[in-house]
Amino acid sequence: MNARGDLRYVTEGGFADFMDVVEYDPGDSLQVWDRSSGSFAPATLADFEPHQRGRVAAFMPGGPYADLLAQRQVILQLGDNVFVHGGVLPAHIQFGVDEIN
Repeated sequence: MNARGDLRYVTEGGFADFMDVVEYDPGDSLQVWDRSSGSFAPATLADFEPHQRGRVAAFMPGGPYADLLAQRQVILQLGDNVFVHGGVLPAHIQFGVDEIN
């Protein structure tokens, strides 16, 4: 959600954690999810409140936390148990764990 600019569930402490972590230019652009239209829309970091920009910059494509998470597995299967963050959509099942990861 953070990578899409959806910050509904971020606490004030969650924003504060990123205040001085990432260098960014307020003109940096990204695509954010527009819930009203159900599609992505262009945005810049300047479109976010100043206290939100560090977190958005960290998780936007190319940001340090986005790059770190991209190196991690999306799905972990241990025996008969499957672990994911946010669930797996039926459309993804056809690909299998190895291809998704």
